[in-house]
Amino acid sequence: MLSPGGKRRRVCLAKDCGALLGFACVLLDEEPAWGARLDNIHVRPAYKGRGTGRLLFRSAAEWVSSSEPQWPMHLFVFEANHSARRFYEALGGKVVEQYTQKTPAGVVVPSLRFLWQKPRTIPNL
Repeated sequence: MLSPGGKRRRVCLAKDCGALLGFACVLLDEEPAWGARLDNIHVRPAYKGRGTGRLLFRSAAEWVSSSEPQWPMHLFVFEANHSARRFYEALGGKVVEQYTQKTPAGVVVPSLRFLWQKPRTIPNL
């Protein structure tokens, strides 16, 4: 599904019987030097561990690969979010940068940038 704003961003939805289970948002032009940015990926807590996140991630990666075949894909995660880090590592992501980021609430949080050089090659889990 394309989101408002055109062909250079995409929102992928996971639904079951009309209920929203999760979503992922990919931006192609946010930081093109790093490739496409997976800006958001969220799964309702009751559906974590059931493959919903993997399906959303794979859908995002396939769209990036079809839109910009040579581009990598990256995302940011809070360093303290160990479950998300394990998830991204299991999908073949590599930490390529550590930095601090300011949240909308003004809190400075240590963060990591994960990178997938070839999003199309993300392993099946």
